[in-house]
Amino acid sequence: MKKLSTKILGAALALSTLPLVAVAANAATIEATAASGTCSAMSQTIYSAVNPSTGASLMSPYQQEIQNAKTKYGFSDGGGAVFNAAAKEATGLVPIYRMFKDGDFMWLPKYQHSTEYADAQSRYGYTSQQIDFYASPTPLDCATPVYRFQKNGMHRMTTTTAGQAALKAAGWSAEGAKFWAVNSSEAIVEPTPTPTVPPTTAPTTPPVTPTTAPTTPPVTPTTAPTTPPVTPTTPPTTAPPAINADYVTWASIAKPGQDINAVLLNPALAGKILQLPAGVFEVSNFKDRSKAVEVPSTVKGIVGAGRDTIIRIKANTSTYASTVPAQSTGDTNQLYIMRMNNGTAPQILSNFWLQGTEQGHLYNGVMVGESKPGTTVSNLLITGVPGDSGFPPGETFGLNIWRGSNSVTRDIEVDGHRVTGNSYAARVTGAVVGASPIGYNSHDGAKLYNAYTHDSMVGMPTFWQSNNAETWNLQSIRNVTGINHERSFNIVHHAPVIYGSVKHTHIQFMSDQGDGNLTIIGAMTDTWINSSQSGPIGVGNKMLILTPVNYAGPNTNSIKTAPKVYQADGKTAVDYVWAR
Repeated sequence: MKKLSTKILGAALALSTLPLVAVAANAATIEATAASGTCSAMSQTIYSAVNPSTGASLMSPYQQEIQNAKTKYGFSDGGGAVFNAAAKEATGLVPIYRMFKDGDFMWLPKYQHSTEYADAQSRYGYTSQQIDFYASPTPLDCATPVYRFQKNGMHRMTTTTAGQAALKAAGWSAEGAKFWAVNSSEAIVEPTPTPTVPPTTAPTTPPVTPTTAPTTPPVTPTTAPTTPPVTPTTPPTTAPPAINADYVTWASIAKPGQDINAVLLNPALAGKILQLPAGVFEVSNFKDRSKAVEVPSTVKGIVGAGRDTIIRIKANTSTYASTVPAQSTGDTNQLYIMRMNNGTAPQILSNFWLQGTEQGHLYNGVMVGESKPGTTVSNLLITGVPGDSGFPPGETFGLNIWRGSNSVTRDIEVDGHRVTGNSYAARVTGAVVGASPIGYNSHDGAKLYNAYTHDSMVGMPTFWQSNNAETWNLQSIRNVTGINHERSFNIVHHAPVIYGSVKHTHIQFMSDQGDGNLTIIGAMTDTWINSSQSGPIGVGNKMLILTPVNYAGPNTNSIKTAPKVYQADGKTAVDYVWAR
C-alpha cells in the first residue's frame, strides 16, 4: 500500500512458445482504427475445426478447406463459423498469417514494430504459409477480441467466455487477445476441448491447403532449428537501413567507444528515434542521482530489434547506494535505469529488454515522466528491478508512468525474477527480486493493452491518483495482490487476468479523497474462498475487492460507490465479495 506523503511512486499465462510483442501506436492511430468502416470491412466468415487426437486447430475462410481437413486429416470437432474478418486490406486492419510447425497451426498479426511474426520463424521454427484474413490489432467498440491458448505446443483460438473457460478447464494456458474481429451471425457453440497427449515425434501430416484462393501455395514447413540464432554481445558496426523516416540507426551515428548516453546526445537525434540493433547496450554506474540512461526531451525515443536488444547497467558498478533513503524515512527511491521525461513531442520506447542487474541496492526500471499525449511504451521486457516493500523507498517500479496524460502502453512483460544473459535465448532465470511491476502515478487517460506482470512478492500493477484509465488483458499473476487503485476513479478493466496473489486479493480500491467508479468486465481469476485459500481459475469467478475502512487512518475511507463487475458482455453482473 502506498504512503500518502509520497509524491513520486514509482492471461492468460506467460507465452511458453512466444514472447509478448507489440506495435508502436499513438492516440491518433487508435482513433483511426475505430472508424466504422473498419468493422464493416470485416464481412468474411472464418470457419474452424479441431483435430481431437492432437489438439491442433484450423481456421480458414474456406468451408471446403475445413471439409478436407475433416475427411483427410483427422479434424472432426467444430466446422462452424467463429468470427468475421476482412478478405483484403482495409484501413486499420493488418494481415493475419497462418503459421505451421510440427502439426500446430497458429495465427499471427504482422504490423510495424512487431517482432512476433519474425520471431516465430527465426527463433521458434514456424513456417509462414499464407495470409488467411485481415483483422484489427487494437480493440474496437464494434469488434470482439480473439484469444489465443496454448497446450503441449498446440494453439487454439476463441472469442467467447464459454470457450475460454472450457479451454482453461482442459488445461490450456491463456495467452491473451491477439487481434480483434467481428462476431459472426453464423457462429456456433464451441465444442468442449478434448484432452490431448503431446506427440513424441513431429506429425508427418502436411498442413492443410485450400482448394481455392489464395493464389500462392503454402510453403512446406521446414525442420525447426536445433540451435538458437547467435546474438552479438556488442552492438554491430554495420548500419541496417532505417525502417522509418523518423528513425536514425545506431551504426549511422555511433562512434567507437561511445555508450548509449553519448549517442543519445548526438544533435542528429533531435526530433528523431534512435533505432537499436540486437546487442547489449551497457552502461557503467548511474550517471547521477536519478538515472543511468537518459532519453533527452528532444529525442522522440528508442526502438530496438526485439528481446535481443538489451539495455542494462553493468553489474556491481553503482556508486550511488548512499543515495537510497532508509526505509524508515518513507522517502522515494529516485534511481532509475532509464528516464524519458518532459518530451517536447509524443515519444516512444519499444522493442527491447530492460535488464535489471545486481547493484547492491534498490532502484527502479523505467520512468516515463510528464509525457505528451500519445506517448507510447510497447513491446518491452523488464526483468529483475529490485524492490522489497509495498512502501517507499522499498517500493520500486518496473515501469512508472508519472504525470502527463493519455499514454498508450501495450504488449509488455514485467517479470519480478532476476534474469541474466546476453541474448533472450541464452537467458537464465534467478530469484524473485521485483516490487511493483507497473505504476500509473498522477497520470490520467491511460490506455493499456496486453500487459503480463508476474512474480512480485511485494507489489502489483498500481493506479495512484490516476483517473479515466482503460485496460485490456492486464495480467497480474503471482503478485502480492491483483490490481491496486488508490484515489483513482472511472477506471475500466476489460478481460483482466488475476490469480496466484500472495494475499488472495484480486482488487484493491481505496481512497480518502472522494468517491468514484471502478468497472471490471470479463475477468479471469482464481475463485476467492478466504484470506488463505483460492479456488479454480476461470471467467466469471467470485473475486475479492478490498476497500479498507482505515485506509489513511481510522475511518478515512471515502468510497461509497460499489465497483461494477460484469461478464464479458458488459451487462451480466458477476457476484463478488466487497470487503470494506
